[in-house]
Amino acid sequence: MASEWREMQLGEFVRLQRGHDLTAQERAEGKYPVMGSAGQNGTHNKSKASGPGVVVGRSGASVGRVHYVPVDYWPQKHVRLR
Repeated sequence: MASEWREMQLGEFVRLQRGHDLTAQERAEGKYPVMGSAGQNGTHNKSKASGPGVVVGRSGASVGRVHYVPVDYWPQKHVRLR
């Protein structure tokens, strides 16, 4: 089984990136999940990331929490995405 695995750098198969700002005033109800450090916290009428994806909390009490998103979504500024 060990021969089936190869060693590689994390950046070879995943991209870590800060999420995108979205204030309450800018948010418009829609079909795309808005993902924060603690998971989905609403919806928006536009997406910024193509699903499926994984978001990881990068600040506050939810730092390190991981959430899978099967659809296009909006990752907020305090998350990192795949």
